Amino acid sequence: MNNLKILIVEDQVFTAENIREILEDAGFSQIRIARTYEEALITVVRFRPDLIIMDIELGSNSGDGIRVIQEVQDISKAPVLYLTGKDDNETFARAHTTRPAAYLLKPFNPKELVYQVQVAAARIVAPEDLDSFFVYSNSSHIRVKKEEIVYLLAERAFTHIYRLYEPQPLLVTMNIGHLGKHLRDPRFYKLSQSIYINLHHLQKIRENELYFEGMTQPLIVSNAKKAELKKRLNIIHSPRGSSG
Repeated sequence: MNNLKILIVEDQVFTAENIREILEDAGFSQIRIARTYEEALITVVRFRPDLIIMDIELGSNSGDGIRVIQEVQDISKAPVLYLTGKDDNETFARAHTTRPAAYLLKPFNPKELVYQVQVAAARIVAPEDLDSFFVYSNSSHIRVKKEEIVYLLAERAFTHIYRLYEPQPLLVTMNIGHLGKHLRDPRFYKLSQSIYINLHHLQKIRENELYFEGMTQPLIVSNAKKAELKKRLNIIHSPRGSSG
């Protein structure tokens, strides 16, 4: 973890240094700071960070933090963790298009910042085919076994992880698209931009309701999504002309 290269893009000197100190206290040592749009672009090319902590409001006429990420995604696959004081729908929608690993509102909790960086670091070094992963939820790192995931449901900057026989979902501050990158085996099906389901746990489809093993309430979907899903399933139809 200490070898993780982290780029902090933040135009406020005090905030940037505060983030650096928090991460250094947590054991991270390879940290660079960029304070402008142009400096961020240059540093990404030269430093090749493994993780980018990006302030959205850079106070630059050239572009903001989201624009920086849009510019560098062709040359850098480093996950981005956005920090922002803005919680409006327009800003979140723009940030969402870049599929960030996390989206934290200022003033942020130092522990949560460190936890999100640690979770991102674990995903960077871990093989894609691991049977489980850890997420930060309710002040703890919690192991999530892929086989126990029933479905994921996105809500703005959060993702609800529904698991077998668990009465309440895990709520994580993480983009569902980023989580979806770790659910690429055939059992997981992307039903929409905000829903991933585990086909192994799908038990019944009735009208617009999907019923899953271990869940007491159905998941409601549109007619269009239900039709797409049925094409993905192995449905045996009665022969034409037969009774029943």
